[in-house]
Amino acid sequence: MIYLYTKDNCSVCKEIKEILKVKNIDFQEFNLSDPKVIEDVLFKTRSTGVMTLGNAPIMQKDGLFYFGGDAVKILTGVPLRNCRTCGLGGGDIAG
Repeated sequence: MIYLYTKDNCSVCKEIKEILKVKNIDFQEFNLSDPKVIEDVLFKTRSTGVMTLGNAPIMQKDGLFYFGGDAVKILTGVPLRNCRTCGLGGGDIAG
C-alpha cells in the first residue's frame, strides 16, 4: 500500500494521484491541511532530516519516503519539471 500526503492546490500532488489511478495502484491519501496528519507525517519522517511539509507530495512506499518530484519519478522514471505551487522541482528520498 502506498500512503500519499498531499496539499490542496498542488499540481504535483494532483499529477501523482492521476499516475497512481492510471497504473491501478492502491493508495491512501492524507491531506496536509489537517493538523493531525501534519503531526503524524512529522513524527514518521523525523529521522530523515528532510523538511517534509514544504515537499508535497510525500509518498511512503515499502518503508521509504519520497518527497516532492521524486515521488513522481519513482513511479514513472521521468524527472519532474519545476512546480511553482509547491516550490520544488526535484525532491529527496529518505528511509
